[in-house]
Amino acid sequence: MRLRHVVEQIIDTPHKTAPVVDDGEYLVVRTSNVKKGRLVLDGARYTDRASWLEWNRRGEPGPGDVLLTREAPIGEACIVPADIRLCIGQRMVLIRVKQAIVSGEWIVHSIYSGHAQRFIADLSNATTVAHLNMSDIPDIPIAVPALSEQRQLLSRIRSEIRCHEEAVSMLDTQINLLAERRQALIMAAVTGETPMSGRRLKSMI
Repeated sequence: MRLRHVVEQIIDTPHKTAPVVDDGEYLVVRTSNVKKGRLVLDGARYTDRASWLEWNRRGEPGPGDVLLTREAPIGEACIVPADIRLCIGQRMVLIRVKQAIVSGEWIVHSIYSGHAQRFIADLSNATTVAHLNMSDIPDIPIAVPALSEQRQLLSRIRSEIRCHEEAVSMLDTQINLLAERRQALIMAAVTGETPMSGRRLKSMI
């Protein structure tokens, strides 16, 4: 289906970002905060209630809604979490799905899938600066199986992601330990001390 058939609303942000307030309580989601299907709070900025209300006049992001970047970068998406009150910044779009047909989580994975990515890539190649027009977004192609099948597939996807993340974490740990071992060998060569034994290194890894 086209995205238009499975959503209630596609809400554009005002074409500017809410002002940053040092002691603000409301998250301002910029395109840099949406990466690889997740909301990333590194470098997050916040605003006050008055600005939050102003930027949400067209619709307040709620749990299960989808955030989509239109530009810089194009085509990143994530779910709105349940525990954060936020407004969207410039070049961001809020997508409210028809929950009787599709889940927001499924839409996020679909946006990163083959058909949608090819659609977005074709639009990117047609312009000097890669971006999605508001008129393009409803035409993004989305595979929409029955809700029961979506739930089964999402369960499998989550399991695969967990396994992948655990493997990456283990590899990062091993890389760090090997880097420490390398540094110890260098120091041993310089100072003449006995380096860490291979058995000890193996036990650490």
